[in-house]
Amino acid sequence: MRWAIAIFVVIASSATFTCLAPRLGAGRAFPLVFAVFMLLVVGARGWERTQAQWLRIGANGLWLWHGQDAAPVEARITGCSQWSNRLLILAIAGENERLNPLFVAADAVPASVFLELSVLGRRGSPASL
Repeated sequence: MRWAIAIFVVIASSATFTCLAPRLGAGRAFPLVFAVFMLLVVGARGWERTQAQWLRIGANGLWLWHGQDAAPVEARITGCSQWSNRLLILAIAGENERLNPLFVAADAVPASVFLELSVLGRRGSPASL
C-alpha cells in the first residue's frame, strides 16, 4: 500500500508541474508543486499513522494495536468487500460504533487468516473461533 501511495504522490506532483509550468514558467511553478508534494506526503503519513499495526482475531471480535505504547482497541467486523482474492476491505465498528475501513492485503497475512477474515466479513457478525 505504501508503494501505491508513493507512486500516486509522484504522479500527482508531476501532473501539477505539467499543468502549471506552461502557464507560470518552471521557476514559479516549482514552489507550488513542492507545496502540493508536501501536502500529499503529510496526508499520507497521517493516514498511515491511523492504520492498525497489529491485529488479533479473538472469540469476541478483533483487537487492533496502533502502536507499541497504545492500548488495544476492540472492534467487531460488520461487513466486507473483497477484490479478486488480493485485497480485503473490512468494515469494522469500534467502541464508538462508527464504521471504519480496514484494508488487508492478501500477502500481508497468511492465507488461512485472509480466508477467515473474508468469511467473517461476509457474515457481518462478531468473530467466533
